Formats: sequence, C-alpha cells, structure tokens
Amino acid sequence: MSIIRDFVLNTAEHFYDIPDLRLNDKSEKALFEFINDTQTYLLQSSVNDKTLHLSTKIQCNVQKSIIFYKTSSLDLSKQDKINNVNMITLTTGAAESLYHILRQIFSPLLTLV
Repeated sequence: MSIIRDFVLNTAEHFYDIPDLRLNDKSEKALFEFINDTQTYLLQSSVNDKTLHLSTKIQCNVQKSIIFYKTSSLDLSKQDKINNVNMITLTTGAAESLYHILRQIFSPLLTLV
C-alpha cells in the first residue's frame, strides 16, 4: 500500500469513527486516479453502511465528507509526496460548508475596509 492510500483510509476511519471501512470497485478506481493521475486534483469521501465511497468530483448531496486535494499537478505514487495533499472536512452540504469556511477567512478582512 502507498502512504497516500493509507493516509486517506486512516483519516476517513477516524473522521467517520468507523474502523475497517470497505472500498467498492468504483472507490478503488477513484483512489487510484487521485494517486496516479496528475490531472485528478481532488478526492471526496463519504460513508454508507461501513463502505467508504470515494469520488474525484464534488458530490453536493453528501452531508458529511472529507475532500482531499493536491496542491499542484503531481503523481502521488512517490513516498515523499504526502506533503502535497491537503484536506477539508465538510460537516454539512458542500456549498454551505464552503460558504462558512470562506466567511471565516474573509469576514475579518472586510471589517478592515
């Protein structure tokens, strides 16, 4: 297993508080694309019945998820590439969570104007 794969799976197990999450074939493919394809920049996770669902596109209807994203166009299969992956946790829908993240960042700046 690669370090990135272990990182994604361990992070998901801790976030969802479910040990030994399973991956279906579609999720395995999405994880492989995220790690090996330089043009795949993000990976979103969600859980349904102890199965971890991974997608390389944002799923707006998911209420609780983690979005892993690359900081640049890279193949993550090398051991030292873990520092090029960041993540955002979403506890409500994607649009609402991103709104709150951006509001927390930019609200203090707007009060200075």
